[in-house]
Amino acid sequence: MEDRSHAAPDSTADPTYSRLDPLWPPAAPPKGRSAAIMKNVIEKHVDTLYSILRVAMPIAKLPKNGPVFVTRFRDVQEVLDRSEIFAVIYAPMIDRSVGGYMLSHDGSDYNKDKGLMRSLMNRSDLFFVRETVGAVTDQCIDEAFEYGTLDVVHNVSRRVPILLTGKYFGFPGPDLDSMYRWGRATQYDMFHNQDMSGRIHDENLQAGHEMH
Repeated sequence: MEDRSHAAPDSTADPTYSRLDPLWPPAAPPKGRSAAIMKNVIEKHVDTLYSILRVAMPIAKLPKNGPVFVTRFRDVQEVLDRSEIFAVIYAPMIDRSVGGYMLSHDGSDYNKDKGLMRSLMNRSDLFFVRETVGAVTDQCIDEAFEYGTLDVVHNVSRRVPILLTGKYFGFPGPDLDSMYRWGRATQYDMFHNQDMSGRIHDENLQAGHEMH
């Protein structure tokens, strides 16, 4: 998707306004009644929605340049196999925050980044990674039980990957709180900011700046 510049609107009137990115948003978010209804259904009844679409309208497009929903396996495979037509759309959220990365690339750029990643993550390290994850998980569980309760999502599912990032990749961050905040700010904008919120995008850019 091509970048485009525009006159900065009043931030109080336009929720997509970004203080840090004059090129935001890369595209207008879906608007109108149909978009609002679809968003609500996706959040609350996504399985039912897709089961109906697969039968009644396997490839469904919302009006006014709205998103397209591809619901059948073979069609999804074709979309994923044809990156020259169906390109990834994450570049404005990723490249302007943490820099160019394979999840925002297609084709040769993607293959180059994937090759670099594989050179950094050797299969011979698997034993070390497994042992580290086990030890860190035990540590997190023991610390949680000292307080008499265990929140599996917070104490294990989120904390263990962050600690592994520090021990294996050498990027522990200044402290755990910063790593939690950076992770949420970047991931939420990159993959979940469907409304093109300028505030959420700015939090992502700020997190990327702090990480650099």
